[in-house]
Amino acid sequence: MHQLFISKSATELPLLTAFCQKNNLSLIAESLISFERVAAEIPTRLDIVFFTSPRSVDFFFDQVSTSFTCIDFACMGKGTEKALINRGHESSFTGEYSSFPEKVFNSFKSWAGSRLITIPHSSKSLFSISKYFSAHQLNYIKVYNTNFIRKNIPECSIYIFTSPSNVDSYLSINTIPQNAQVFAWGASTKEHLLEKGILVNETLTFGQEAELIRMLNLY
Repeated sequence: MHQLFISKSATELPLLTAFCQKNNLSLIAESLISFERVAAEIPTRLDIVFFTSPRSVDFFFDQVSTSFTCIDFACMGKGTEKALINRGHESSFTGEYSSFPEKVFNSFKSWAGSRLITIPHSSKSLFSISKYFSAHQLNYIKVYNTNFIRKNIPECSIYIFTSPSNVDSYLSINTIPQNAQVFAWGASTKEHLLEKGILVNETLTFGQEAELIRMLNLY
């Protein structure tokens, strides 16, 4: 039986779980990172707050004061926008291709103009957005830590990595077999894998289960 690893909880992957059961694939679905809030000083008034993940939304709003106001909220993608809506706010800008940050950042730059942008972030943020804006335009606030969950993963035929941090956590005590197939959940993860010298066979464009299953059907 072929074995497949994905750095995401099985509870988030009902379609993939069903696909593996149907095709006699053994599935190891576990995130290799955890998160914890970091105490942050958040100004009571901001121009634009740009959220790059659902977690940044939650850890940010857990700490804002009751007098906090913001002119515009912006989101990396639909998943982050959903988290913002759950907090009772609307997004004035939402990226269409969150798996390809350069497309989102270019669109966001055109939309934001010269306004000041605040970015709640993780301790392991890659700060990729800094390539697209001048330093004086960006204000970073660390609101949570990303921690590694170091765990030995059995050898698999296919590896699907969902973030750069999951890549680093996996590689801290594991290796990838020479003939394994490696999938990247988005361009940032692909770039990070390539930087580690790991060949990427497939890259998800939209970051959706259905897209992943279409790719797996080719193998």
